[in-house]
Amino acid sequence: GETIKMSANDLARAVTPMTKLSDATAPLVVSFLNRNEIDCKPNIFVCIHTPQTSVTLTAKNINSSRRLYLKQLHIEKYKLFHDFTIDFAQTNISIFIGENGNGKSTLIEYLTKVFAYLFVKAEGRNLLDGIYTLGSFVLEYSLVNENSTINIKIENESSVFAPIMSIGGNELKKINKTYLPKNIIISYSGITRELQNVVENYFEMPFVKRIIQDGDKYTLMPSCNLPNNDFYFSRREYLSALFISLMFSNSEESKELIAKTEFDNFNCQIQFVTLTPEYIKSETKNNFAYEDIQIGDNVVTRFRGRVAPQFMDILAQRGTEDLTIDTKTYAFDGFSNVESMFKLFKEDITSKQVFDILYYLIHNQLLGKINIVWGENLEFSLDTISEGQKQEIMTLGLSLIFDTPSTLFLLDEPDTYLHPKWQREFISSLTKATGSGGCAMVSSHSPSIVSDVKKEQLFILNKGRLVETSFNNYGKEVNEILIDYFGLDSTRSKFVQEKIDELRDMIAQDEYEPESFKQKFDDLSNLVGADDEELTLIKIDIKRRKYAKNK
Repeated sequence: GETIKMSANDLARAVTPMTKLSDATAPLVVSFLNRNEIDCKPNIFVCIHTPQTSVTLTAKNINSSRRLYLKQLHIEKYKLFHDFTIDFAQTNISIFIGENGNGKSTLIEYLTKVFAYLFVKAEGRNLLDGIYTLGSFVLEYSLVNENSTINIKIENESSVFAPIMSIGGNELKKINKTYLPKNIIISYSGITRELQNVVENYFEMPFVKRIIQDGDKYTLMPSCNLPNNDFYFSRREYLSALFISLMFSNSEESKELIAKTEFDNFNCQIQFVTLTPEYIKSETKNNFAYEDIQIGDNVVTRFRGRVAPQFMDILAQRGTEDLTIDTKTYAFDGFSNVESMFKLFKEDITSKQVFDILYYLIHNQLLGKINIVWGENLEFSLDTISEGQKQEIMTLGLSLIFDTPSTLFLLDEPDTYLHPKWQREFISSLTKATGSGGCAMVSSHSPSIVSDVKKEQLFILNKGRLVETSFNNYGKEVNEILIDYFGLDSTRSKFVQEKIDELRDMIAQDEYEPESFKQKFDDLSNLVGADDEELTLIKIDIKRRKYAKNK
């Protein structure tokens, strides 16, 4: 792995046996570490000898096996949030609801920016001017396993982004990536240009630069050991890559997600459309990670390293080739042929490793598109499935593939296009998908989702403020949720409800005898049906009133 520069206190907290050291021994170890700056790699052994004791510590990446819990966020001033504080329950899913323009998406945006800038700071990179004003804030979260809890606090006290990280109350000299979430997965229903700039400028563009520049170690990395991008934004161009990756998963949730498309493993064709990258066409190509090699009388351009050439060579050997001017399409009949291709990289390859390879090749400008078609006549396509199916694959698919400890999912209205039945299943599916220790922040307009979370998981926003409610949302009927939590007076059509209200007003004024009332009642009965519950109650109310008059 990479060498990680750690302060003495950081290493003291990162080592596994520290929790097992006696009260007498631990201070000696910390004292030793405080006198030294330590370079350590994951799983390296550090031996410490003092006159009183000899201890061997095993340094590990502390967030590799810990569950992430957000605890509190305070925002001094950001857009519609002013002196805003939210206390999270210790749960892996939190839901935000409220009318449009009341802060749901803004809160997801704010958390995205905070963690993005923390990663940038931790890596010693500079923030670009003009797009990172977050104001003062305090963010607290914890990394938890069965043995211990690490409490992390991030404080920024001015409009300039200069945060201070504290671990268990002890202030660190700088932001330490060890204590940040392992990955941030972002799904945004209507991403702003501002937020897109954050993702592109700080993560996607630097990632592309790393994997194509000459001499970069990642071009020489072994297969299936590709660089991590930290931030993954859910883009539609990843749909096919996600779909293929999910087919390498053994989880029931992945199988169910694929089954909803009625995909046929046998009667299918998967086409990899490869490109000629712009930087190969460029006259400055020697700056990039590829080489010209002599084969017979011809000079062939190929990439240095292993992943790109290995993948391209396998495509050429295994796939049926179709050439155009700037692209080559390699077709594979039946998923088993695609499966055997990826297993040449690694026999027990995982869905995450498959996604890493495809993600790497997409950003390396080598892989332009993956077409997936199926059916007896190949009449079905991943491109033509419903928007709801695509959204579910993008959201839950990423959650399943990145189901790793301490991953943070920031999902803005991931249920927008889902069928009501799928909305009802969404929380259960997301809970399973984050079961290894992830944490999800979700904004929603779905009463089915609200009905499926506990009260402490639900937050109602109104004009940048939290709204307290005494209602218990868990397990409630959708109609009750819509009235109690979404501000609806009725779940009926507005026109029908107005007609019912008009009849009720006439009854309240004892005007149910005139012919005009009977006509209005009959018209509504013809519209909604004579067995409508509200009309039945109106008839009972009239009979009760007549009985009271005649008594």
